[in-house]
Amino acid sequence: MDFSQILAASWQFFLVVTISFAAMCLLASHIRFQNLARQAIASTADGMDPHDAFQVAIAHALGTAHVAPEPFSVFLVAVHDFPALAERYGHEVSGELQRLFEARVRASLRASDIVIPLPGDRLGVILEASYRHAHAVVRRVLDRVAEAPFRCASGLSIPLSACVGGAAHPEHGDRVAMLLERADASLQEARVHGAGAVVLPDAPAETEGAAAVHAPASGGLVDPLTGLLRPDKVGPAVQKYVARYRRQEKPVSLLLFDVDHLDRYNEHYGREAGDALLHGLGGLLQSAFREGDLVARLGGEEFLVVMPCSPASALIAGQRVVSLVKRTAFAAGRGTLKITVSGGIAGYPDHGGHPRHLLDRADAAMNEAKSRGHNMCLVYEPSMRGAPPPAAPADVF
Repeated sequence: MDFSQILAASWQFFLVVTISFAAMCLLASHIRFQNLARQAIASTADGMDPHDAFQVAIAHALGTAHVAPEPFSVFLVAVHDFPALAERYGHEVSGELQRLFEARVRASLRASDIVIPLPGDRLGVILEASYRHAHAVVRRVLDRVAEAPFRCASGLSIPLSACVGGAAHPEHGDRVAMLLERADASLQEARVHGAGAVVLPDAPAETEGAAAVHAPASGGLVDPLTGLLRPDKVGPAVQKYVARYRRQEKPVSLLLFDVDHLDRYNEHYGREAGDALLHGLGGLLQSAFREGDLVARLGGEEFLVVMPCSPASALIAGQRVVSLVKRTAFAAGRGTLKITVSGGIAGYPDHGGHPRHLLDRADAAMNEAKSRGHNMCLVYEPSMRGAPPPAAPADVF
């Protein structure tokens, strides 16, 4: 073996050793990171600073080099005017209120979402929800916080409200520091707006002027009563949704739901009770469908869901919702009420290609369901064309 062969063999050996060492270092670093992430997510790490734990949890959500990160949102949730509460009730009661507040926020979210108490009056929250859905989720959390006073061990019953600032990945950044900076700035803005304010910055790609601040009195994309897409935003959203799946030559279905006899509830229990029923139904529909489905309030007591599936598959989902609504007791005033809904379904390509035509046919199927006794969901058939004209305004699409 000459010198050149020895040199080549030595170089190959050195290269293998170097690559192996680098791989071992990466593996060790990954294992350490995963352990830190698990500790942060569990929020039980002995001695770990809460802010550090929250940063590690965000880093875990961002993913590693070999795991593609999924969309998620980071929020900072704070009790409104907490310093005044602490001054009024004292350190012990204010500490108990913070723990009760954290427990109610946790109970309002899914088990897979992360809640970590941070220094001061804040909670760090990581939602498995995209920019498009995050605001509605947080609005429901704030409604849960404010729906009933917090009862302390001392017997005090104290109402609380909250304000929230957030940022979404990937719309507002792909680094921990960027997301935290945006969320913190949003929270400061929400504090200025006051109790019940949710601030989520515009996404850079937004082209339709979605509002950055969704305070209680503001409009934006979300219907303030139900937490769903507003009626005046339904048309463009459905057109884009249907067009996308038509280009892909994939089926898409429209499900139209209407509350049965809501006018009777309004007359007997009052308009506030009727609004409470619509609010509760909005939350139920939001949780009953997947994140990729479009869920909106069409107007009055009508709700629209758009799903990327055939009418037959949509019927299974529609029947499940009808059954779920019938079993649910909705909070209304000081008690609860039960309602039923009727539903109609039409889909592309079975029943047409234009959203307006699909909505008309879903409405015909819904009216047929009402004429057969309510509390059911039907798929459109040509024999249903004689049903009453749709109640939706003609300018929806």
